[in-house]
Amino acid sequence: MKSRPCEQSLKRVERNNLVKPIKILDDPVLRLRSEEIKDINSEEALEIAGDLIETLKNQGGLGLAANQIGITKRIFIVNSKELDFGSDYRIFLNPKIIYLEGLVVDEEGCLSIPGLYAEIGRPEYAEIEAVELKLNGKLKDVKLKVEGFLARVFLHEIDHLDGVLFIDYLDEETRRILLAKWRNEYNRFSL
Repeated sequence: MKSRPCEQSLKRVERNNLVKPIKILDDPVLRLRSEEIKDINSEEALEIAGDLIETLKNQGGLGLAANQIGITKRIFIVNSKELDFGSDYRIFLNPKIIYLEGLVVDEEGCLSIPGLYAEIGRPEYAEIEAVELKLNGKLKDVKLKVEGFLARVFLHEIDHLDGVLFIDYLDEETRRILLAKWRNEYNRFSL
């Protein structure tokens, strides 16, 4: 796992980024499988990471995938401070799940379906390979071993990159009822 330098610091790029609107449930981009970032050392990767950080800071969530802001690239971030997983935001490019174990049911929500929460079963433990983009712009190949709630967050974000939403794990009838209630509330408050 060697560290590779990126041409510029993410801190510098971040200042030029704006908060992007979060794509909501029926936006087709949420159902697209994201493409790998071929040139992980690119300006594009830094700009997407900066957009994700600024947007997540504004929204207050635990994680955010690129397609949630309309970009179909395999990159997501987690608010590691909120997850006791570090002191700042952590950015992961081209993640791959290599091992899953166990099952735990817990409540889940999503910035792309604001206000809807449901009990979802997910693996309790996961091993994930990715390239981590550090805030100083350095790149590092990582193999992460995550468990419990942290595994849930990582798997939720990787699902986004594959065009999968947490509601897809619900049985059809439960999903239909919850989405009908959610649409009614969402439409009422977004007018």
